[in-house]
Amino acid sequence: MALVVAGGPTHAFSMSRANTRADAINRGAREGERESGLREWIAALPSGEHAEKIATFDTKVERMHHLPGSAAKAAAKAARRHGYASAARAESFYVHDLEGPHLDGEIDRARDWGRQLAALINKADQRRRSDKCVLPREVRRRDTLCGSAWRSWILPLLTPPLGSI
Repeated sequence: MALVVAGGPTHAFSMSRANTRADAINRGAREGERESGLREWIAALPSGEHAEKIATFDTKVERMHHLPGSAAKAAAKAARRHGYASAARAESFYVHDLEGPHLDGEIDRARDWGRQLAALINKADQRRRSDKCVLPREVRRRDTLCGSAWRSWILPLLTPPLGSI
């Protein structure tokens, strides 16, 4: 897995807490998980260096558009503390009210964001694969530079012609 995508609603300018989730349900939000949310999920992530990148998103109520605070930004920051690098800028998607629906165009914007994430990960994966050192063991040295620019001129010198294989 190269990418973890995580998101949740913005409550009280950040990721939800048990009390903000309970409050949202009391105000008319659909029954949801009261005890566990994005904050708790990220807190349970293992710490250390991770090869996987993370992309975070949130939903915000339209009338709160101008207010600061974002569950997505807070989640990205918390994930960085666990060793996950961000794949992209945290993204917010807007809804009309607690129950939704999404504002016009937000579903399409979310799909476009997902496509952009997939393209970023595919590009990074191709770059990672092209940067692997593919020199024969007897030629590799500790100080050997490996990378696509270096290979573009050195590998033809080391690769036997097709007829001699």
